[in-house]
Amino acid sequence: MVLRKPTAKLWAAWVKGWRTNPVLFVEQLFGAVLDQWQKNALMALVTHKKVSLTSAKGCGKSCLASWATWWMLATRSNHQAYLSSVTADNLKSGLWKEVKYWYSRSPDWFQDWWDCGAKRISFKGRPDLHYAECVTWSKDAKEEEQSGSAAGKHAKNTSFVLDEAGACRPSLLATMTAIIESDNWARVMLMGNCNTTAGALYEATKGAQKGMWENFRVTGDPDDPLCSSRVNKEEARKYIDAYGRDHPFVQVNFLAEYPSVGLNQILSVEEFLVSTEREVDEYSQEHLVPHVGIDMSRGGVDSTVIAARRGRYCYPLREVICKDKGLATTRAAEQALLDEIRTRFHDVDEFSVKIFIDCTGGIGTSLYDRLIERGYKVDGVLFNRGADGGKSFKNVRAEMYMRLREFALDSGKLPMDHRLREELAATEYFYNDGSTVQIADKKLVKVAVGRSPDRGDALALSFVDKDELLTAHGGGGFIRARIKCPF
Repeated sequence: MVLRKPTAKLWAAWVKGWRTNPVLFVEQLFGAVLDQWQKNALMALVTHKKVSLTSAKGCGKSCLASWATWWMLATRSNHQAYLSSVTADNLKSGLWKEVKYWYSRSPDWFQDWWDCGAKRISFKGRPDLHYAECVTWSKDAKEEEQSGSAAGKHAKNTSFVLDEAGACRPSLLATMTAIIESDNWARVMLMGNCNTTAGALYEATKGAQKGMWENFRVTGDPDDPLCSSRVNKEEARKYIDAYGRDHPFVQVNFLAEYPSVGLNQILSVEEFLVSTEREVDEYSQEHLVPHVGIDMSRGGVDSTVIAARRGRYCYPLREVICKDKGLATTRAAEQALLDEIRTRFHDVDEFSVKIFIDCTGGIGTSLYDRLIERGYKVDGVLFNRGADGGKSFKNVRAEMYMRLREFALDSGKLPMDHRLREELAATEYFYNDGSTVQIADKKLVKVAVGRSPDRGDALALSFVDKDELLTAHGGGGFIRARIKCPF
C-alpha cells in the first residue's frame, strides 16, 4: 500500500508515531518486510545513542543502515547525517547505493521533497541545514585523517553511520562520541564483519568500549532463529558441516564471530587500486623471462583464463570461452595461450617463456602433455604440493598467492579488472600454528564472489617461480640465469 500525500497535520501525526517506532516508518514509507534482527536494531536507536552491529557476510546490514538514515532524516528537523565506510568505493557501492535505492522506493511526493545528488541528499526547503552526505578520506589515510574527517560535524540533530567499521580506525569512535555527547539529539551506528580485531567495530564490541554500546549480532547460521533471511541456509549448512564452526572462514562469513585465527585479505580493494595505478613501463622488463599462468575450465559456460606477466608488469587477463568439452576445450586453450605468448612476447623465443598450468583437478593435464610434446617449458602445478619456501607456507598455493600480494604491495602493476579485484579481496589467508601461511579453501571463496576465482588463480600461477633474467647468447636463443627477486 502506497501512502497518499499527507496534509501538514497528517504528516505531523505520522512523524510523531514514527519517532518512537522506526520499524513502522520503514514498513509504511517503503513497504519493506523486516527480519526480527532488523527490527531489534532499529528500535534500539530510539533509546540508545550508540548502536553497533556485527554481521555475517551478506546479511543486509547496509540496507538496515539506509533505513536508519532515512528514519532520522524524516523524523528530526534540521538533521545532518554523515555516512562513511572504510573507503570511498565501499561507501559508493554499499551504504550510499542502498540509501539511494530506498529513496527510489519511497512515494513520489516524498521524493519531491529532496535533492538527490552523487554524494549528498538535501531537503529542498533547508538544503544547508537538513541533509545526508558522504564523508570519505584518501586511500592511504593515516589515523589522524580518518578521525579528523568526523570533527566539526555539529548540528541540532546529528548522526554518524559507519559501514564496514571493522576496518576503520578506532580513533573515529572518540571523535564521534565527543560530538554526540554535546549535541541535542545525536546517534552513532557502526556495522561490519568480524574479520579484524584492529578496527573500530572490535573496539566497540569486544575492546575498551565494550559495554558502552548497544550491541547486536546477526548471523547466517541456519540454527539461529534470528538468522538473516538473505542468507541461503542450505549453502551455509553445507560449509558449516564441511569445515566446522571453529574454522575462521565459517566464523567470519556465517557466524559473525571474531575468528580464533586472524584472517587477512590477499589484497584489499584499495591495495589493488594502488597497484593498478602504479607507473611501470612494460618495456623496462624485457630483460626478464615472461611468465604465463593458465587456469583451465571444464567447458560449458565456464571460461579459461590466461594471465601473462613479465617482471613487475602484468598484462590484461585473457578469457577464453569454449562451449564444447574435452579435446575441443584443450585445443581452444592451447590456441589462445600460444597466441597470447606470441602477441605479448614477440621479442623473445616463445620456447623460453615459462608456462604454469593448474593441474590440480586433472583438467589441465591434456594441455600440459600437448605443450611438453611441442618443447615448451611447462609446469603442471598441483596446488597442494610443497612450497619452495618450505614450512613458511602450507603449500604452493599459499606461496604463489603471497608472492602476488608482495608484488602488488611493493612495486608491481596489476591490470585493472573488477572481477580480479573481487576475487583477490575475497581470498583470505591466515597463519596456521602461528607461522605457516595458509589460504582459505577455494570453495569458500566461491561463497563470497559467487564463482570460482579463476582470474585470481591464473594470475597467482605466474608467481609459482621467482623471476629469472634473460641473457642472449651467440646462437640467437636465450639462456636463463637465476637472479634474486622478491616475487
